[in-house]
This record gives sequence, C-alpha cells and structure tokens, in this order.
Amino acid sequence: TFFRPDGQVVDLLVSERDSLAYRVEALRAYLEQEVGLSAFVCLHRFLTASAQIGAPDDVGGVGRSLEALPQHAIEYLPLVHQLIVCEDMCFGQ
Repeated sequence: TFFRPDGQVVDLLVSERDSLAYRVEALRAYLEQEVGLSAFVCLHRFLTASAQIGAPDDVGGVGRSLEALPQHAIEYLPLVHQLIVCEDMCFGQ
C-alpha cells in the first residue's frame, strides 16, 4: 500500500495477483501523471544520484534542478523513493 502526500491511499487499480513488475509500473505511471513526466524524471534522478554518490551535497546540478519544481512535485519525493526501492527489488538495478 502506498500513500499520497495528503495521507490518502494511492489507488493503483492493481490486485494481489498482479506481478510485482506490473505494480511497480502502475506506481510509476501514477507518479508521472500526478507530477508530470519532467518533474518525475527530475525527482527520480535526484534520489538515484543521492544514493549513488552517498551525500546530497554531491549531487550538484541535479539537486539544483529540484529548486525549479513546484512544491506539489516535491511532496512526492517519499513516494518516488518507495518506487526506487521497489524497482531495485523487482529489476535488480
């Protein structure tokens, strides 16, 4: 179960019988729809770069690009992080 920034449950229209890969893609599609594709890509890149580099201060331009995003998109960072964790589990990235 995933939660929106306002605490409401995200309705992905998936079932327990659906594969993990399908549920991960449903979450990705939901996030792209909620924040827009370019904002989603920016959030995803920021979190991925932060994890790879190890320190948020080292992400440079990717971190600065977050400043241009609307607050609405920034509020989805925790949910994008959950997506990345699920992607790692599912696809072994």
